[in-house]
Amino acid sequence: MRFLDLTIADDIPDSRTVWHFREQITDLGLVEELFSLFIKELNTLGLIVNVGKS
Repeated sequence: MRFLDLTIADDIPDSRTVWHFREQITDLGLVEELFSLFIKELNTLGLIVNVGKS
């Protein structure tokens, strides 16, 4: 809730809604582009992103 700046009074999407959204962005081939924009925004905010190890 904090990440999305939601309060108790806001409508919160259920897991099915989130799953459907994930499927849509995957089908449209937008996952990489969205993550790239997300990382760019984190860098703009001065946040350090660590890459996980495989």
